[in-house]
Amino acid sequence: MKIGMIFLIIALFGVIIFLNGCGSNTQELTILKDKTVLNQSICSSLEDYVFIYQTGCQHCEKVVPRLEQVEQELNITFKEYNLAVKEDRTHFDNLDILVRGVPAVIIHCKVMIGDQYSADDFKNAVNSG
Repeated sequence: MKIGMIFLIIALFGVIIFLNGCGSNTQELTILKDKTVLNQSICSSLEDYVFIYQTGCQHCEKVVPRLEQVEQELNITFKEYNLAVKEDRTHFDNLDILVRGVPAVIIHCKVMIGDQYSADDFKNAVNSG
């Protein structure tokens, strides 16, 4: 009888922990994909203009002059994150964001991945936000 009562208490404790999500991360992992719009909870943790790149990425190097043109013409600044830098990678890990491709540009929560975007594409995204 005593062993049965102990087992029941342990089982109930396990159910309570499971239902409350004790120690679990309830936020879902967000994967950055081209042409998606991030949800508001993620957006509120990011700047309006974000450039994610990695040292040595040739595609990223193609995007830099386009973003510099947009910054000059529209008087804005892109917050830059280099995934080769541990602190920058950790920033996205802490937000439960998985960056699967660079260059990644986020403008008003709209994700643009790759080097196919022109300066005009970026300006249009800024102006439509």
